[in-house]
Amino acid sequence: MKHIPTTKKHIVLRKRYKEITFCVMYESANGGIVEKFNQGSQSKTEKYKNIEALKILANNGKQYRLLPVIQDGKKNPDAFNLLTLKYVDIKVAESTNGKNAIQSALKEANKQEVSEVIIHFTQELESNREAFDMLKATFKQKRAKNIKAITFIMPDKRVLQVNTDRFK
Repeated sequence: MKHIPTTKKHIVLRKRYKEITFCVMYESANGGIVEKFNQGSQSKTEKYKNIEALKILANNGKQYRLLPVIQDGKKNPDAFNLLTLKYVDIKVAESTNGKNAIQSALKEANKQEVSEVIIHFTQELESNREAFDMLKATFKQKRAKNIKAITFIMPDKRVLQVNTDRFK
């Protein structure tokens, strides 16, 4: 893993991150990057899963900064999108039940007060139709009102992006 001691972009995050420095930990051939924090932590399991998801997105030209958990009683988004300048929650679904995975991911991401959620499916879904219907229903019931964009990473590493305005 190549570590470059500086970030690619100077972006000012919320004040709670002012003491945190970042470095590029992964760079793809097409300009995608993943930056990681130099101070702080995420749980080992969560960090590994989050980095894997962000690397797939970096291979598709996306740019993200992984964020540490800060124990100050406030919400802790998982990452920051360096292209859209939005805070992001990452959910890794290890079940084949896309319906439950989507509902849970959107509910948790909405609680985190982020506007973008990344859902990484590690297994083929039982029913793509049921998953899509749950996606629509979650927005119709206003359970994901903060979410503006959803990025799905499929088990074959295809990336699908959804603007949620179509569901509101």
